[in-house]
This record gives sequence, C-alpha cells and structure tokens, in this order.
Amino acid sequence: MIIGSAISRLLFPIQAFILRNLCKLIDLLWTYFLLVEQMATVKLIADSGATKTEWCLIEGAKKRTLLTAGISPYFLSTADIVSLLQQELIPRLRKAKIQEVFYYGTGCANPNNVKIVRKALQLLFPSANIEVTHDLMGAARALCGRDKG
Repeated sequence: MIIGSAISRLLFPIQAFILRNLCKLIDLLWTYFLLVEQMATVKLIADSGATKTEWCLIEGAKKRTLLTAGISPYFLSTADIVSLLQQELIPRLRKAKIQEVFYYGTGCANPNNVKIVRKALQLLFPSANIEVTHDLMGAARALCGRDKG
C-alpha cells in the first residue's frame, strides 16, 4: 500500500505535466494549421477562347469565378492583352497576391502565341509562376488532373 501511494504521488505531477503540455501542443498545432491555411497558394486559372475568358481565383478553400472578354493571341498583342486585363480583371481581384497562373487558351498550341500571352501575364503578375498552354490541355487537366488519362 505504501509503494502504491508513493507511485501515485509521483505519477500525479507527471500526469498533470503531460496534460498541461498536451494542451499547449494541441494549441500550437491548431495555430500552425490556421497559418498554413492562410498562406495557401493563391491560384488564378483561365479558360480562354476568342469571345470570353473564364477566370477562377482560388484562395485557400475559397473559389471565385470572373469573366472577361476573350483573349486570342492571333488578334491581340501583348500590350492589348495587358490593357484588357488591367481594365476587366485586375480591379476585380481585390488585391489578391497571385502566386500561380494557369492559362489555357485558344491559339496557345503555337509557341509564338504562348510568348505573347506569357509576356502579358508576367507584366501583370511579376512574382507569379505562370504556365501558358492550349485550351485542350485545360480540358484534359480538368478531367484527369496531372494523372495520365
């Protein structure tokens, strides 16, 4: 009985210490989770044709769809694209800090057209990683993601 009482007196402070620190650990993990969620990559995805462009802004778990006029590098120069997006898209992004842009558009199977669009997007989103490719790739990624399909 004396040994059990002595062990009990030793274990109680240890149990209290573990419980107190476990709560701190859970609190730290929750704070970390909230910070990571806030720092989630902000993506802008475009599906563009000659008549309209549908943009999807993804910030963490939030998604917002925006529409602008179409962008065809066959008919628009880099300066034209920049001007169009400065008027129709940029004001509606509400100062979002875009980190990645995925642009799937008409005419972007042609490498020269890719350069026109990429340059415009780089001027508007200088710190973002930018991928420009054709609209068929956009359809494939919507269906299969990055897996083989």
